[in-house]
Amino acid sequence: MEHERLQTQIRDLIAHIIEVPPAEVHPDRHLISDLGADPLNALEIVACLERQYGIVIDVASFQELATLGSATRLVESLLRYKRDA
Repeated sequence: MEHERLQTQIRDLIAHIIEVPPAEVHPDRHLISDLGADPLNALEIVACLERQYGIVIDVASFQELATLGSATRLVESLLRYKRDA
């Protein structure tokens, strides 16, 4: 999947869950400290990403979901792994 398209989809999902306009979700803005997400929002984001893309995000990778950019890179990596498996 194209990087920009994937990032837009993830941005829209994050914005919906944390109830902010998508324009506020930038690749380098921290979801918790900059955008006001809470730990329950983070769990919901993980669950939605797993369901939407058919991936599994393990606990160690959960820490990588701090920003839109890091979330996009993680999903891309897991999709590549899934495709190559």
